Amino acid sequence: MIFNINPKFKKKNLQILLLILGIIIIIALLNLINLTTFYYKVVNNFILPLKQQTREFGQSVSEELSFLQYKKLYNDNHQLRAQLNTVFIDYEKLKSLENDYKALSELTKLSKPKNYNYIFTEVVGVSGVDNLATLIINKGSTDGLINGLAVVIPPTNTNFNITTYQGGIVIGKLIRVNKNTSEVRLLTHELSRISALILNQGGEAALGVISGSYGLSAKAELISKKNNIDINDLVITSGLEENVPKNLILGTVKSLPDITTDAWQSAVLELFYQPEFIRFLAVVAPRPNL
Repeated sequence: MIFNINPKFKKKNLQILLLILGIIIIIALLNLINLTTFYYKVVNNFILPLKQQTREFGQSVSEELSFLQYKKLYNDNHQLRAQLNTVFIDYEKLKSLENDYKALSELTKLSKPKNYNYIFTEVVGVSGVDNLATLIINKGSTDGLINGLAVVIPPTNTNFNITTYQGGIVIGKLIRVNKNTSEVRLLTHELSRISALILNQGGEAALGVISGSYGLSAKAELISKKNNIDINDLVITSGLEENVPKNLILGTVKSLPDITTDAWQSAVLELFYQPEFIRFLAVVAPRPNL
């Protein structure tokens, strides 16, 4: 049995179908719009603030960690500096002890003049009124010291052979010996006097007197014009003074002034010491019971 469908019915059904389909699409779009709105609301109201808070928390933690790291680095650096200063101080002390050992070792190597001993001592002060021309040492009468004894240091920076001469380099003589301290009047002191011999290149010896000049230099005076002296001649102790042995080195002739008299001539000396660098020295003392 064959049914014939009215074309008008077909058209009407199609319109209804399209209408329903449109309604479905509209509803779907509205739902989609609502979902998108909901998503944006969630994002704006929850996710973004949470993200901002998380970022701020992260920055706060990072800043705190940075501060703690900086503080730790600062403390570590401070401790390292303190340790470095301690090491530097220890090094300077060790270096000073090494220098002291070398200086004392050089003193002990000095050959002793016949019938004399060495009394080793340390400089503990200087006079402030005479251009460092007076030193203070930590030995006195209780150690057997008396006025007038010669004081020597090891030879340094000399340009001649010292092995044939006794002792070291004379820097002065003792004055004002106290119980536990004494003063050393250096050769440059204007009141310093010591008897000397000037040895020329021919082996001849000229007698003279060494005196100081304003704490700055020393000169040999009262040298007979009959004696020939020249620059670089060696100057030694004469041994004519009580308690000062012969052949201790005083210096060399540095220059010959033009000022002379009919009977006498003089010479400026080159000395072999610098008072500001002297710390240890030896007093040349007569042996007891001689």
